[in-house]
Amino acid sequence: MPKCECGLSYVSGIDEDEKQHETWHDEYLHGAILPDLYTLNPICSVAGYPLVMVDAAVPREVRFRLSKAAYVAQRATPDYPPGYDGTISEADERLFIARDDDRAMGIILTALDECFWSLTWTHGGTVQLIDRTPHRGPLQKIGRVWIAKEYRRRGIASLMVKAVVEILGYDVSDIGWELPLTEDGAALLQKIVPSKWWGRGDNFALRDTLDAPRRT
Repeated sequence: MPKCECGLSYVSGIDEDEKQHETWHDEYLHGAILPDLYTLNPICSVAGYPLVMVDAAVPREVRFRLSKAAYVAQRATPDYPPGYDGTISEADERLFIARDDDRAMGIILTALDECFWSLTWTHGGTVQLIDRTPHRGPLQKIGRVWIAKEYRRRGIASLMVKAVVEILGYDVSDIGWELPLTEDGAALLQKIVPSKWWGRGDNFALRDTLDAPRRT
């Protein structure tokens, strides 16, 4: 059974599968269609696209509908959890969405967490642990950054991260990042924070991060 880059495994020639693939692939290319985006006032603009924040102030039913953006982003990386379902806890989960009309073409997930590793990049592009004793939070972390394929290679992800970090009241070097990183996530992070940074994850996630192959 073929698996598309959009994350869907499907049987070619089966009408139901083909229709589902058409929907998934369109959302992978352009982002999910979410009319509720029009109900939120933009907090700023990123590369000309309005950026909205979905937090505890947004009605529960609207948060749950907008959480589809996180599930669309997760499809291509099924080993990583969606990270957002509209629930709000003491972790102050937030979903930042850059929209193109009613399309969620870019997202960033953030939340508060408690335990972070002090990490840095080596000259070879791998990750090195600075201190074996984790830093105790609370500290805001970025759980996922995703840009729809047709909007990539424009620097939008970097601009979104910088905007979100500023909104949260942090410097880019002081915010945490969920471990382990995807290959694209590592490339983005190294571009934004080329030296010391904070990673959030258990010992297994830390090991996977430290054992990741050298980036070229």
